[in-house]
Amino acid sequence: MLSTISLIFILAIFTGGIYAKWGFITETLHSEKTDETMLYLIFLFFIYYLINYAAIIFFNLALVHCTLEYINGAKPSLRKGIAFSLSRIGAVLSWALISATVAIILKIIEEKSERISDFITDLLGAIWSMLAFFVLPVMAYENLNVFQAIKRSGSLFKKTWGERVGASFAFGFIYIIFFLLIALPAGVYVYNKSNIFSGIIVTLSVLSVIICFLSSAETVFKAGLYQYAIGAPVGDFSKEKLSNSFV
Repeated sequence: MLSTISLIFILAIFTGGIYAKWGFITETLHSEKTDETMLYLIFLFFIYYLINYAAIIFFNLALVHCTLEYINGAKPSLRKGIAFSLSRIGAVLSWALISATVAIILKIIEEKSERISDFITDLLGAIWSMLAFFVLPVMAYENLNVFQAIKRSGSLFKKTWGERVGASFAFGFIYIIFFLLIALPAGVYVYNKSNIFSGIIVTLSVLSVIICFLSSAETVFKAGLYQYAIGAPVGDFSKEKLSNSFV
């Protein structure tokens, strides 16, 4: 929830800034300095991505810490999680910088052409996702810099699941199921009882709660996968299911 609130706050700031500078932006877009305009827009998006990633990583790291505290028999708390993220703020910012840079590069490749770039972007995105899968806990607990952490993360992933990797665990599918079974029916019910505007508001509100819940569950599960990958205790997780997470 804290992560979502932060992202809404960041979006509001950027939206307000764009609104305040809208005249300058439209003038820039219609100017003949196409290259300069593109660089300006890329820089703007990069800053937005960077701040968003920093917020997401900060709170995800706090949740990872709380999860590993619980798995290892300690009593987790919000205070402990936030304090831990603050103690690793350098790792948070460096990983946010790398993540935002990669996201912008993939976005530029995707925008440059059509089908071939989509294929390349999907392929690079999948490779990057596997390489980066354990970067956060590795940076937090193994005292490595960001580049060492990427290498270590890829090595852990390959050593644990190797050539058996066929697909990521199905959280994306679970999002769709929850939307179809809970958020959409709730919105339709309110729409029938009231009006379409109320229905949309209820659907989005319920969807926001679902996203908070499932995002947290996914981060907790990744923490369990990290414990399994390094051969540490996995608490209530099933080792067999963790072993088959990417088959």
